[in-house]
Amino acid sequence: MFSGALGLQSSGRCIRSDAQRGRWLYYVEHQQEAYWLKLQQSIGDLQSETAFLHELAFYQKMQQAVDLHHKLIERDKLSVCLPFDILDVASINDAPANSISQVLCIRDSQTLFSTSEDLSLSDQIHRLILSLTVLERLYGCGYLHGDLKNTHFRLHQNQCYLIDFEQSVNIDAARAVEQTATPRYMAPELFHAQPKSVQSDIYALGVIWLQWLNQQRWFNRSYLDWAYWHCQQLEVELVDRFSMLKPILMRMLAKKKSNRYAAIEEIKLDLARIV
Repeated sequence: MFSGALGLQSSGRCIRSDAQRGRWLYYVEHQQEAYWLKLQQSIGDLQSETAFLHELAFYQKMQQAVDLHHKLIERDKLSVCLPFDILDVASINDAPANSISQVLCIRDSQTLFSTSEDLSLSDQIHRLILSLTVLERLYGCGYLHGDLKNTHFRLHQNQCYLIDFEQSVNIDAARAVEQTATPRYMAPELFHAQPKSVQSDIYALGVIWLQWLNQQRWFNRSYLDWAYWHCQQLEVELVDRFSMLKPILMRMLAKKKSNRYAAIEEIKLDLARIV
């Protein structure tokens, strides 16, 4: 993708996104295109290093699947992963010392769930459908995301993509994986050490929808406070404009997993009936 070193000292800016975790981000403009580069140091936080290597492996698996079955799943890959490349750290002129040898490079994009004030009702519903579709295709590739947040849904050239697969896991292997996620979006069962599932992803998506439709972000809480909030306190209330979506949100955010949607297709069908 790039010829020679990127020359970030003159063409990009570096953001030390998390010094304690050794995580670095670069924003680069190159030949009328923009990219984010994600680097990880191999010192400091072993968990973050492992997560970064896990994410690199995920992207490599997705690329290998496309190479092997191009005609079958190219359309799915295009709507799952934001277009990416894996670079050698040597191509980064001012990469920090002790960096992992590979760098994740993804094209610039905007948040799917940005402010909705300038969007028509049909455009807002369309964005809900885009988020369902990209998740459905991810599951079709055999993976859970495992740590969905509003910023993980991206728009690039009118396509919807996902980013940040540090906690992605094969659906069949989810039971054996440590249950870590962002408490703001965690399904109640995850606070009780139950395995991640399609339904825990659906719950996280419901949290994203609820906050976006209401244009509200819940205030920060401690881990225990989030556990209490999700397991007992959370109630589904929507502004009048979206009141017709309340039955769907209530089922997406059902506290008992058995009462929640089991598949994305079920949500799509209910959404089609209502709107």
